[in-house]
Amino acid sequence: RKLAGEVVKLPGGVMGYVSHPNKPTGRAVVVLYDVFGLSGGRIRTLCDALAAEGFLAIMPDIYGDGDGIDNHGGIAGLGSDEGVAWLKSFPWEVVQERVSAAVAFASNMGVPTANSQLNPPFNDNRVGLLGFCWGGWVAAKAQATGMARCGVHVHPSWKISPWLFGESVEALAGKIKGPTLLMPAGDDPDGFRDGSYAQAIKAGGGGPVKMVDFPRMRHGFVPRGPAESQAVMEDVTKAMREAVAFLDEHLFRDD
Repeated sequence: RKLAGEVVKLPGGVMGYVSHPNKPTGRAVVVLYDVFGLSGGRIRTLCDALAAEGFLAIMPDIYGDGDGIDNHGGIAGLGSDEGVAWLKSFPWEVVQERVSAAVAFASNMGVPTANSQLNPPFNDNRVGLLGFCWGGWVAAKAQATGMARCGVHVHPSWKISPWLFGESVEALAGKIKGPTLLMPAGDDPDGFRDGSYAQAIKAGGGGPVKMVDFPRMRHGFVPRGPAESQAVMEDVTKAMREAVAFLDEHLFRDD
């Protein structure tokens, strides 16, 4: 399938995959990839799907140079010294600058972004986040800054926080601001589906929180589940439909 977007330079020299809607709608989604990076699985096709629904889709290359876990021992070596060291080289302080580049690109394209003079939900911020796996941790950290109006977390790897950076999942969740959609797979932590993570978000002043469970799926199924599986593709379609509906609800459009 031919891709609709292209890799371009974002503000600050960060590269990213960008897919434009047919006409500007004043809305953008920053897509945050998993550990496979800018070309992992069908991640670019998912960006194109968002653009087809009227969102400017911007996926910053946070790792840089098209890097991903395959260059650091592969998914099987994620817990290896090399894999851990590589992931730890992307603390939030490094990641934030690259996510901010995507938000700045949206602003340059005419999308209203966060206004420090106005507090959510009264500002005109029309940037949402869509994070997959590792990108779900990034989305949580980004939502804590207020840089986006809302966030969608698809089989999110929030365990990155305690595993690599000494912050509990509850502490991470407690800092999330704005409407949040959680979509765990069947093998993701129970805290996503039993309401405890949602409660942590609400206790910290975030929310509302919606949860859509995918009990028959395995972690990573949306960008990387086998395309030959009818069940996987049915749930990929469902997950993207839920994400688009949520983003459509919370990001106002110009037209």
